[in-house]
Amino acid sequence: MIERLRGIVLRTVKYTDNDMMVDMFTDMRGRCTFSVRVSHKARSLSTMSLWRPLSQVEFDSDIRPNRTVNNLKNARTIADYTRINASIVKSCQVLFMAEVLYHCLKNEPRNRALYDFVNLSIGWLELAERGYSNFHIVFMVQLMRFVGIFPNMDNYTPTLFFDMMEGCYTYLPPTHAYAIRPPETEALPVLARLNYASMRVLKWNREQRGRCLKLLNDFYRLHIPSFPELQSLDVLTQVFD
Repeated sequence: MIERLRGIVLRTVKYTDNDMMVDMFTDMRGRCTFSVRVSHKARSLSTMSLWRPLSQVEFDSDIRPNRTVNNLKNARTIADYTRINASIVKSCQVLFMAEVLYHCLKNEPRNRALYDFVNLSIGWLELAERGYSNFHIVFMVQLMRFVGIFPNMDNYTPTLFFDMMEGCYTYLPPTHAYAIRPPETEALPVLARLNYASMRVLKWNREQRGRCLKLLNDFYRLHIPSFPELQSLDVLTQVFD
């Protein structure tokens, strides 16, 4: 049966001159992969902009349970992110977020709360005029709540260590390498409480921001199977250099 769905583009891969695979996180079906045909005649800027990372698309599809790749038709954009597309910084942040989501949501079923969170996050970034340098960091921290890996932040005191493998504070330093030591642990309860409106209180420089992203990447790799070292991290670091 044909369904009308909305989806957030995570990644596209071209596999013939006229066809590409599009991974999306949809509102009603969760993570899905679609085959999209793009003819030479229709290959214009307006057509290809549908499939930019984190673009939001409405379309029709007949999704079959036994198919790993489905077809879609009547695709149209439902959000115009002109400010994101015009900003190198915002575009790099979106590229980074799309890579994080692509690896986090490998087999994610329908999750409307998560879909709405991503949708609202992109909308916030589109409208932001300043104070968004730490946006991608807060996004990664908040995303942990939706994918079930948010650490235990109870009982913090400045002398405690943070065991990244166990996701909790410890009195003694862990015997493995995945640990955050004082005074770096001071930032953790602050990060846990931040949202997009309050994140401007973080007055971090490039080194501090890069260090935080590296630790977040490590934490995701420890708790999400097959999560890689993010390729877009280097690009993001250069943008904020």
